[in-house]
Amino acid sequence: MDKHFLSKNIPWKRLTQSELNVIIDKHHAYLIGKTGGRRACLSFCDVSGLDFHESDLTNCDISLIMAKSAKMNKCKFISANLMAGDFSNSSMKSCDFTNADMRGVCLSNTNMMYCNFSHTDLRDASVVLQDKNYDLAPIFVNSKLSNTNLQGSTISKTKMSSAFAIQANMTNCNITDSIFSHANLTMCDFSGSTIKGTIFLNSIADQTNFNSSILDKCDFNGTNMNTSSLAGVLINETRFEDPSIILKTHINDITLIDMISTHEKWIKSGGKDGGKLEAKRINIIDKNLSKTTLSAVDFYDCLFENVQFNESNMILIMSTFNCFSNSNMNNLLCQGSNFSGSIFTNTSMKKINASPLYVGGNVSSNINSQYEKVRFINCDLSESIFEGANLKNCIFENCQINDTDFSNADLSGSSFIKTKFENAKLENSLIDNIRII
Repeated sequence: MDKHFLSKNIPWKRLTQSELNVIIDKHHAYLIGKTGGRRACLSFCDVSGLDFHESDLTNCDISLIMAKSAKMNKCKFISANLMAGDFSNSSMKSCDFTNADMRGVCLSNTNMMYCNFSHTDLRDASVVLQDKNYDLAPIFVNSKLSNTNLQGSTISKTKMSSAFAIQANMTNCNITDSIFSHANLTMCDFSGSTIKGTIFLNSIADQTNFNSSILDKCDFNGTNMNTSSLAGVLINETRFEDPSIILKTHINDITLIDMISTHEKWIKSGGKDGGKLEAKRINIIDKNLSKTTLSAVDFYDCLFENVQFNESNMILIMSTFNCFSNSNMNNLLCQGSNFSGSIFTNTSMKKINASPLYVGGNVSSNINSQYEKVRFINCDLSESIFEGANLKNCIFENCQINDTDFSNADLSGSSFIKTKFENAKLENSLIDNIRII
């Protein structure tokens, strides 16, 4: 929403910080039923650059507000009217927009990390403005979310039809029962998100990133996803315009045994015989790979379901953007491994060794394990060793972390959701911006 365009139609009232503070104080009094209280109404006001001081603005009316570059972190906008407001370049982290009317809002370059959008209406807007004669005149505006940072937000039963969300950051979001039909999601980033029961009918998903996400009972009919990234996606009962984009090759027992045997010859001969196991987009289901040598294997965008890996050797394995479901990885040896971008669900990972691989006597040459942007859901990581590992921006949800060694590990930006800690070792670990929910 362009202020210069709107200024032709709206008599903007510029507020000072002191004037805004008075309005907020009166709204607080209104919420608790105190004498002198008054519901906040900031329609047609310009509060650009002002600070809302983490206020509770439940049930306020800030529709048609000009709030560019405003500081609105940790505010409550429950059941509020924000329709057609311009919040571009503002900071709105950790806000609660439950049941809010946000049709036609402009959120370009807005930081909205960790917000709650439950039952929020962000669809096309039929916005009523005043013309130069102060007569009401309707215009139609789409919700604008381009370059908006919604990382880690909860988006539940939210209407975002025809939203303009080019390059929006929706990583690690929890999106359920929402509508993105006819939306422009070009270069939007949904990586690491859990998306359930959500409709994306006839949308634009050009170069959209769904890597390492969970797509459960979603509908993408009419949406061309040929240029979208879908590596390491866990998919359940989801419809696509072109189902072939998610097809993987099913590996039978004979083929798998031959692949592993050839790889073991390659390992034992130092690369002279056999051949390195390199697999992309395959399904390995209901297999027993216990005590198997898989060191230095390359797996990419594969599904491992109900696979037994206990006591196997995965040293230096390159296993990025894979899904491990209902598997057993207890006592796994995976020093110097790379599992970045992978998803582990309902998997037992007790006593795994993901400590550095020591190369020579020079500490700087050691190879640390890589688990960046990994999702652990309903996993048991008890007594495992992640010493020195890169665990940045991971999600641990409903996990058991008992006597687990994270010493010297980098856990920056990671989230621990309903996860039980007991005697975890965190000496010298990096824990900047972690979230415990």
